[in-house]
Amino acid sequence: MTTSFKKTVEDQRTSEAICQEGWLQYNSRCYHFYTGTPRSWFDAQSHCATMDSNLVTIDDAEEDSHLRSHHPSEAFWIGLNDLKIENKFEWIDGSPPHYTNWGDGQPNGKDNENCCVIGKDGKWHDYDCGYFKFAYICERMRNMG
Repeated sequence: MTTSFKKTVEDQRTSEAICQEGWLQYNSRCYHFYTGTPRSWFDAQSHCATMDSNLVTIDDAEEDSHLRSHHPSEAFWIGLNDLKIENKFEWIDGSPPHYTNWGDGQPNGKDNENCCVIGKDGKWHDYDCGYFKFAYICERMRNMG
């Protein structure tokens, strides 16, 4: 029985999902914070796509808080946008948001502010996707080890 238990524990360790070096793990996802060269929302998403990821989708307050804890003084692009239909925000994958954390007066409904940033205040704000440049967070599913 001891051998069987030991093998089960080893099997669990080797089958646990892991993130590549430079990516942070949280639940079943891996995150990479890009703070060096700010980019437009479009350029940030394109860069994420080159690494088989997308701009982050935030599912709940716990995930939002966890992400903010890593770089609390930085503003980051996230995958929320209303590029298809004004004031109908959706995530980069087309899914509707089930959680939001808008700042006061946000989103403010300006036609050219279609992409979302987690601001330095920890709240979400809509900005012009192509004009403004911010750091960004890429997200992907963990790899199986």
